[in-house]
Amino acid sequence: MKKIIVIILVSATILNIVAGAFIFLDIQTMNLPETTLTLELINLTADEAVLQTTFSVNNQNSFPIMLQNLTIITTTDNGEIINHLFIEGGVTSAHKNRTFTTAATIRFNGTIPSQLTSRITGTIGVIFLGLIKKTLPLTFSMITSLNNIITQFTLPQIHL
Repeated sequence: MKKIIVIILVSATILNIVAGAFIFLDIQTMNLPETTLTLELINLTADEAVLQTTFSVNNQNSFPIMLQNLTIITTTDNGEIINHLFIEGGVTSAHKNRTFTTAATIRFNGTIPSQLTSRITGTIGVIFLGLIKKTLPLTFSMITSLNNIITQFTLPQIHL
């Protein structure tokens, strides 16, 4: 009976070491997913802009990755929050693409800002063997200057 228990323990230990080695090798060869954030203007009025937001993830790894709780908060140069966008996210399988789409409304509140700062936060992680998850916080900012865009708009001319 003791021999069977010893054999089971030795087998489990060897299996654990082999699985750990494969996970370590996969982490060493991990590629960052290619991500694309596309903002398409759907409607523009004096009070607001409606954008179609598409976040694409191309997973080039041999294991699934996950993106969770992606939040985009856009503020004006005065610090006023004009947009709060949330994308739940999900798992992108190995060697697959996944696209997350939602609509965003940016309210101007009567004035058009000269600069927008979008802070993007969330969690990105990997899943090994369907059981082991390792996550990392994701945070970056994107600054958009609207000065050049605003000067290119011209008022329509009406000829009677």
